[in-house]
Amino acid sequence: MYYELKAARARRKRILINITPLIDVLFLLLIFFIVSSTFLEQPSVTIELPSAQTAKPHKIDQYVIMIGREGEIFINEKKVVEDRLLESLREIYNNNKNVNIVLKADKSSPYGTIITVIDSVRQCGFKKIVALTKIEPEK
Repeated sequence: MYYELKAARARRKRILINITPLIDVLFLLLIFFIVSSTFLEQPSVTIELPSAQTAKPHKIDQYVIMIGREGEIFINEKKVVEDRLLESLREIYNNNKNVNIVLKADKSSPYGTIITVIDSVRQCGFKKIVALTKIEPEK
């Protein structure tokens, strides 16, 4: 009888499921989706544009001058000191005289800084400067 119980136990084998390959596949899928996903580019300066009802959308892909809330100045997201603004704009003008300048200023930025930037752009010889606004829906 003892041998019969031992033989019955020997016939019943435990079934073990090895989940290591499953975990490996899940990690590979996770890495694939992380690497292949697209990331949104966040600008380094947060600007709240003023709104205008008569504004029309334009596609301009040239040089963008941003003026932040505290009066900091950026040309294509590169910070520029106000003293070096005229030099930076002259370099841009010397490289390409037909460049469009886009001005993005926060609605609460200092008015003096905006005037200084516009004056510097005009001193360099640029013919066109575009000030960006939000399009406000008609009421």
